[in-house]
Amino acid sequence: MIQRKIFLLIFTLFVTLSVFGNNIDQTDDTLVIDLQKCLSLTKKNNLDLKIEDIKLNNKKTSLYTSWNDFLPKINGSTGIDNSIKPDKLTTSLKLNLNMSLSLNVSNFLNVNQTILDYKSSKITYNYAVKKVEIELTKSFYNILLSEEYIKIKNYSLKNSKNWYELAKKRYNNGEISEIDLLKSQYQYQNLAVEYENELKNHKISLLLLKQILNIDEEKEISIKGQIPEIKDFKFDELSKVDLTKNIDNQKLTFELESSKNQRNIKIANLTPSLSLGYSVGNSYTLTSNPNNNWDTLSSNFSVSISFSLDNLIPFSNTQMELLNTNSAITQNLIEIEKNKHKIKSDLLKIIFELKNTKDNFNNVVFNAEIAKKAYKLTENEYNNGEKSINDVIDGEEILNEANFKILSAKYDFIKNILDLELLLNTDLSGDKNLVN
Repeated sequence: MIQRKIFLLIFTLFVTLSVFGNNIDQTDDTLVIDLQKCLSLTKKNNLDLKIEDIKLNNKKTSLYTSWNDFLPKINGSTGIDNSIKPDKLTTSLKLNLNMSLSLNVSNFLNVNQTILDYKSSKITYNYAVKKVEIELTKSFYNILLSEEYIKIKNYSLKNSKNWYELAKKRYNNGEISEIDLLKSQYQYQNLAVEYENELKNHKISLLLLKQILNIDEEKEISIKGQIPEIKDFKFDELSKVDLTKNIDNQKLTFELESSKNQRNIKIANLTPSLSLGYSVGNSYTLTSNPNNNWDTLSSNFSVSISFSLDNLIPFSNTQMELLNTNSAITQNLIEIEKNKHKIKSDLLKIIFELKNTKDNFNNVVFNAEIAKKAYKLTENEYNNGEKSINDVIDGEEILNEANFKILSAKYDFIKNILDLELLLNTDLSGDKNLVN
């Protein structure tokens, strides 16, 4: 009996952990999902990432087979030869096998070019993953912000409806004018339209999220989570972070290396090339004695060294190609320098926005508390006949706006943090040197 109870206890615990430990819940026909599961589904299902993955695998295949440049080229040939003599016609079937191998410094540089192409593609793939994750996270938090705004609008709508119903009673009792009644009615109907529009925008945001996650558009989803609180960052340290991890900087660096390698390939093509060749052949005479149809097997091995003289010709294709690669290198250097200035400018801009949001957040919270107290006082004064319905409506709008500003400030802060992570190609939340 005791063993059975222990078994049931362990089984119950296992089921509980299985249910609550999962990041995705199924409530009737609605898929409830959190941020971590969204990110997991994105890596698994996002179509753009699948395309980038195929491109990366193609580059990887080219990398693994780049040594093919050092393999000889092999080709075979066959043909029928008719030899006409005065006394007879001889028909022979000829078989030949040829192998050739050309070796030059450019062979090694071509392999290096394949390596550079693969590394560049890997950077592009990692950037695509990072960007999709950042955009997904911003979309996720934006939906949460929208849901909070819908709650505020719904609360305002209910209050406005109550005030409108009360205004009708007071108008019928002769306590307020028709103008006050119409203002209350206008406020209620206007909020109803705004509420419906916000619901539509929320549905559109969910639809876009489904597209990112590659979920069926007909599937109902609901997200769970909350907008993170504003953290204390060491803003002075942020301006000192390593900028070389920036994706654009890495891509431009590899483009520079690629241009230099292309130039070296052009130069290498001007150096001597060693060519090795081997051929073997035989023929089978169709019209002679069947017992001695095969001719003597012939073979040939050759070694040669060749030089390119194109560079000696003024304005030749080789000279112009070298000139173009040198121009490409100069352009790459300028673009790298230009990108460095852009990164610094974007970094300072984001840091400024983060500091501004952080510095103003306490004021936003304080203003919301003031708006709440003011609304309560206005509501009491209206009930005592000291304020008009207009004053109550204005007070409620100010309160709702103040509450929403708190959420907007949190969203703006995390959005800038995400933009900063994309810019620096790093995870700031886990860096103890940057977060207090």
